[in-house]
Amino acid sequence: MLTKTPKNQLPSWPPLWPDKTHKVKDGDNWWKLAEIYGRKDPWDIIQYNFNTRTPEEVNYYLAKLVGCTKSNDGKNYSFSSSDSPGLIYIPHRSWHPEH
Repeated sequence: MLTKTPKNQLPSWPPLWPDKTHKVKDGDNWWKLAEIYGRKDPWDIIQYNFNTRTPEEVNYYLAKLVGCTKSNDGKNYSFSSSDSPGLIYIPHRSWHPEH
């Protein structure tokens, strides 16, 4: 898996004041979560959770914080029903990332 320890580690996790908590399951992916929760860009949810848009850092956090262990492409972690704790936090609709 392509992972990189972030230079600036998250000060805390989960993110403060999420709108919803989503337990990931087989077949989930970032695009599906964006569709379910009305986000145009899946990166919004990723940035809300991990404060990064660097794929290798996202993989680091998926393994460390979400408990992802599986991959569909050998490069990035994929969501699975067996992920533990397997939680992704969804921002309020009014939340927008700072670029």
